[in-house]
Amino acid sequence: MCVEGGDPESRQRALRLLLDAYELTVLGNQGPAWSLDPRAEPMLWLLEPGRLEFRLEPVLTLGFDRAHVRCRGGELTRSTALACAAGSSLGRVVPSTASSLTHGFAGYHALLHDAGLATSSALSQAARTPERGVLSDPTLPTAALLVERIFAKATPGQGLAAPWLALVLPATKTTPGATQPNAEPDLFDVLESTLGQADPHLALFLDELSALRWSPSGPLGTALSAPEPAWEVDAASLPRNLVLPRPLLPTGSAYVVVALDAATRKAGLALRTFCESGSRYAWSMARLDDQGRIQSRVAIAGRDSGTSAEGMLRQLDETHKALIVGTSLGGGPAAELDPDETPLPGHSCQVALDRLPAP
Repeated sequence: MCVEGGDPESRQRALRLLLDAYELTVLGNQGPAWSLDPRAEPMLWLLEPGRLEFRLEPVLTLGFDRAHVRCRGGELTRSTALACAAGSSLGRVVPSTASSLTHGFAGYHALLHDAGLATSSALSQAARTPERGVLSDPTLPTAALLVERIFAKATPGQGLAAPWLALVLPATKTTPGATQPNAEPDLFDVLESTLGQADPHLALFLDELSALRWSPSGPLGTALSAPEPAWEVDAASLPRNLVLPRPLLPTGSAYVVVALDAATRKAGLALRTFCESGSRYAWSMARLDDQGRIQSRVAIAGRDSGTSAEGMLRQLDETHKALIVGTSLGGGPAAELDPDETPLPGHSCQVALDRLPAP
């Protein structure tokens, strides 16, 4: 362990925090055997103002890519030390990991084992712009939501190991002398390989992630705000043709809330969506109770790589509101979502709502 910067008292405190974080992250979980790696430098934390960053320096190797990692900045807290240890462990063995995913994994680890205030703050901020997704800012830990979803999808008893394994499995090898490091495969290749046969293009995985963001409890029981809706309309005003106010970025979602009236509860709600080409999309409809909680959900079928979808929601007698969720899956024809593609492209969508014909 090594701590630089700051005054002597701060360095001593940071060193104790980093040592504890190392014991929990590396020795207590599925992290790499740091002390057994002859190329491993000390885990380093540079104390300076600003948000936590991970600075990587590639290491020449004939095998899998490796890097020296330095943590810079962040508040002098246990959460920052935990994030530093997790991000350093990941960056050292898979330096090709997209920065957004490294921060997400580190932030998730801090939130799992401590208050994770920086992660909670970032997720609360992301709730105000859910259409930007969890990958758009490479300096924020918003991808902690994605990491948590991997945690939840794991085999019982394997939740703690699943995010780490999913992130280290796509370790890369760069050809000596190459001008750019090899960034393939990546996390989404692993997820597609694992889930893709039953869930092409991770449509269900990302749709479930978007629906869970609506939960008022937030990730890991941390109280967070629900995402801000793009539109809130009364069913009495139907039919409506709504243009989303902001484009959807990959993994980004838009939420449309419909306050139901007696006529719509009896007849049902119909939906048609139209989006720009250049991305895949997943849409679903949900029933909400009078507390805004999801009672049940219905996935909306769409053609593979299509930009439009149609669906309907019936049996609304006990439903207070309806929730429509649209998510950009990124990718496109013959291509899947690539977290290394920056800046991530955004695409506009339009939502048409109407009451079904009376039975």
